[in-house]
Amino acid sequence: MRRSRSSARPTVYICVEIKNRELDSQVLLAANLVQNGFRCVIGSHASIFALLAAKKERAGVFFDKGTLPSARTKWISSKCEYIVVMDQELGPPLENPLEHLVGWPSRIYPGTEEFIDKYLCVGPKTYQAALIRFSDTPEKVSLTGWPRVDIWRKLGFSIYKEEIQLIKKKHGSYLLFVSDFGLNEDENVYIEGLKCVSPTDLNFQKTLKSIRKWDLNPEIPKIVIRPHITEDKRLWEKVLGEVSKTEIHKEFNVTPWVLASEGIIHRGSTVALEAKLAGKDVFFLKESSKNEKNLFSDLLSDALVHSDFESPFPKIEGSKTSIPSALRDYVLIEEFDAVSRVVAELVSLRPMHELPTSKLQILFSQVRIKNLIRLAGLIKHEVNWKLGTTDQPPYSHCFPGGIKRKDFKKVLNSNETYLNVKVRVLTFNCWEFDHRWSSKGPIIRRTGRNLNEF
Repeated sequence: MRRSRSSARPTVYICVEIKNRELDSQVLLAANLVQNGFRCVIGSHASIFALLAAKKERAGVFFDKGTLPSARTKWISSKCEYIVVMDQELGPPLENPLEHLVGWPSRIYPGTEEFIDKYLCVGPKTYQAALIRFSDTPEKVSLTGWPRVDIWRKLGFSIYKEEIQLIKKKHGSYLLFVSDFGLNEDENVYIEGLKCVSPTDLNFQKTLKSIRKWDLNPEIPKIVIRPHITEDKRLWEKVLGEVSKTEIHKEFNVTPWVLASEGIIHRGSTVALEAKLAGKDVFFLKESSKNEKNLFSDLLSDALVHSDFESPFPKIEGSKTSIPSALRDYVLIEEFDAVSRVVAELVSLRPMHELPTSKLQILFSQVRIKNLIRLAGLIKHEVNWKLGTTDQPPYSHCFPGGIKRKDFKKVLNSNETYLNVKVRVLTFNCWEFDHRWSSKGPIIRRTGRNLNEF
C-alpha cells in the first residue's frame, strides 16, 4: 500500500555484487544517507532491475561500482535521473594513470561514459586517471575515498565486535595468509573438477612451499589461510596436504579475520591496505608475488618473509598507527570520513523526490518467463556446485544465504545514530532503508556535519 505524498523522498539504488566484500560498507553509506533525508535500496543487480522496471517515475540515483552493457545502462538512465560510479576494485594498487586507463574497459563498458553523472575516486592516482578519461567533463569526477576505508581505519572493531570475539575464542592467536590467486583463466586446468588456481603455477607452488615450511617451524605462530572469494576451499585442503597448525577458513568476510589476527601475510593483495590501516603487522611474501615491482605492496608492508625462515618472523617496531605519507597518493586518508564525502556528492545532485515502490508492483515485474528461466538456471547451477560437478562459483557464492535482516545489524547497531533507520524487505535480495516514523512524521537525525565545508 502506498504512503501519502509526504513519504516521497530522493532515493538511491545501491547495487551489491559480492556480499562479503561490499555489503557492509554499502549499509554504512545507506545509513548515513538516511540521516540526510534519503531513502535507500540495497540489493543484487537482478532485484534492483526488477524494482526499476516497476517504477513509474524517472527519478533517483543508480549507484554501482561500474557500468553495465550499453543497452542496459541506457535503460537504467531512462529509469533514474543519475548514474554514479564508485569503483571498488580497480583503484589503489595502480601505480600511474596509464594503468588505470588500461584497466578501464573491465569496469566501464564502451559507450557508457556519457551516462555517468559522477565518478567517485578512492585516491589521487585514480582521480588523475579519471580526469584524463573525463577531460571534456571534469566536473563529473570527485575525490571522495571509500566508505570501506572508514571501516578499516575507525569502525571495524565496533562493527565486527561479536565476530572478532568468536574468531579469537575459537582460533586463538594467528597470522592470516590472504590468498589472491583467484580463478584461473585456463579452462583446461582442473584438479578433480576443482578449478581455481593452476597446480603448475610457479607462484602457487612457491606459496605452498612457504606455508608447509612455516607449519613445521615451532617459532612461527599458527597461520590461517583465507582463500580468495573466487577460490574453492576444497582445492586448498587437497593441495596443501598434511599440516599440523595451519588452518583454512572462509566464514564471514575477511575484515573480522584481519582485525582478530596478530598480522597478515600477503603477496600483493589489497587486504594489506586494510590491515595496515587497522594497525596490524603486514608481511609481504614477495618471492611468490605476481608483480615483484609493486611499489604499493612495498609501501604497505612492514617486512619481507620467505620460505626459508628458520627463526620467527621479524618483530615490527614503532607505532602501528602511523601511515606512510606516500600511501596517501593511492588512498584518500583524512580525518573527514569518506562516507560523508560520498553523501555530499549525492546531496549535491539534488535528485527529485519519489514515492516508494510497492512490493506487489515489484513482484509483478519479476514474474516473467525469462526471469523464471534464469531462476531455474541458478538453481541448477547451485545443485551442480554442491555436487562438485562445476568449478564456477554460483550466484549464492556472492550472496551466501541471500541478503537477510541479520546482515545489516552489525553496522546499524554499531552507532546509536543509526537507531532511527528502518529496514524492510522489498523482494529477494532487495531491502529498503528509510526513516522510522512517529506520529509527527519521519525521525530524522542529521549527521551534524556541514556537507559543504570541503
